[in-house]
Formats: sequence, C-alpha cells, structure tokens
Amino acid sequence: ITDFDDHIDHIVCCAPPFHGALKPIRAVEDGDGLPVDKLVRNSVLRESASTMPGLFQLAVAPPEYWVHQVPDGALLVYPVRSDESLYGLKFWTKASDLARRSQILQFAERYHEGRWNAIDDVLGRFGDKLSVVVGLNGKTTCSVTKEQGRCVLHKVPEPEQGKISNGDGTVLFQSSYLPGLPTDHYWGAIPKEQKDTHGKIVDDMEVIHDIKQILQNQKPTKLIPYADFIGNIDWTGDLPETRSLRKTDNLDYIERARLREVTPKRQW
Repeated sequence: ITDFDDHIDHIVCCAPPFHGALKPIRAVEDGDGLPVDKLVRNSVLRESASTMPGLFQLAVAPPEYWVHQVPDGALLVYPVRSDESLYGLKFWTKASDLARRSQILQFAERYHEGRWNAIDDVLGRFGDKLSVVVGLNGKTTCSVTKEQGRCVLHKVPEPEQGKISNGDGTVLFQSSYLPGLPTDHYWGAIPKEQKDTHGKIVDDMEVIHDIKQILQNQKPTKLIPYADFIGNIDWTGDLPETRSLRKTDNLDYIERARLREVTPKRQW
C-alpha cells in the first residue's frame, strides 16, 4: 500500500457528499430526480429506486456519523428532524419489499460507519495531498421533517444581505467536511447569484483551471479559501433554533404539492 500511496501526488474532490445528502430521500420515495432513460421506462426506474442500495448509501449518514460542527462555523443539528431513524423501515412511506429494504438499510448504515472509521486512515495516508472543492450559495435541501407520516424536504432560505447560502444545490458544506483535514485544504466555488451548481462544478472552466493549479501544487486564483468563505455562510436552516420548522417553510412546488395531499384545506 505504501508503494501505491507514494505514486499519488495530489487528490482533489469536487463537492463530495462524504456524509450523504437529502435528495436521495425523494428519489427513493417518488423516483424524483432520477435521469431519464430511453431504454428503460421511467416507471421501472422509479420502482427500482425504492430498493436501490446505491441511493441509500448516498442518503444522509446516521446522526453519529454526521458532522455537527465545522471550525469557525455554527453548531449544526442533524438534518433529518424526525423521531424515527432514517435507517429504520418506519421512516419510509414507500417501503416495498420489506425484507430486502431492511437488509439494504443495514448495509447502508454499516457503509457510513465504515467510511467514518476510515477517515483517520485516509488522512494519515493522504491528508497532505488531499484538497476539497465545495460548492456554496445554492438552493440546497437542508432538512427533512415528517408531516402526516410523509417526508417533506425543506430548502435553505434566501441568505441575509452579504451572506451566502449553505450547499451547492445538493450537498451541504458539512457533508463535504472531513474532521481532521486542515481547513486550508478546502476551497469554495461560489456563484454570484444563488443557484444550484452541484452537477456543473466540474464543467466550470475556472474551476477546472484552479484544479489544475492545485494538482501542480500552486495556489488557485478563482476558488475561495476556507478562511474567506466560512464566516459568510448563512447557517439558517442548520441551527438548533430552527429544529421546528413551519409546514410551509422553504418548500419548492413539489414539496408543497405533496404536503397539500395530506393536509386539510383549513390547515393549509
């Protein structure tokens, strides 16, 4: 292994969901967000998503493997605001094929545990060679609540004046944070306007240029250093005092439609 490690000069991760994301919850429940496949009907994809191990591995890590604080940042709460465990069958509305689903949930939980326990080893071997590019100022799903037994996904609100929102549209910053990796190894890709950039970061020519700079052990010219962006993040939605969200807080049209289905009109 040592010989292999010696051949690696640098590693750059772009918007990595090390500790998972919230969008897979909607993909499992509704098939929403899955790519269109011309050969396989979308209905087949949506049905298979409910027991797809890879989607559950991409879901938010269990509370004990979730990052609750980052250096110079806020104290953050676990984004799944439910008394039911994300890794228990009762959490899920769509729990078809219960025997297989139970096995998949256990597998995903062990997957996160193994990845968390490997952090020290990874940093010990590659910590001085590893850089992480994170996307910020996106309309990112920051929390999930249970309403009338169904999952509702809330997105980060508009940031305060002069602030940037947490996440790149899919991945929250704390999900890309590896405890123990020095903060000067993180670089922010921040669009001027609040928009989703998760799937486009690696296509941005300025980001590509700066990744080349990092790989050549040079300082990036466009990416923002950790010390310059961490104090500008608006953590609203991640803070303890926002644990209890109103039903209609920060919902897009899909979540509003889902909530209307189970909410009496007089309560809406």
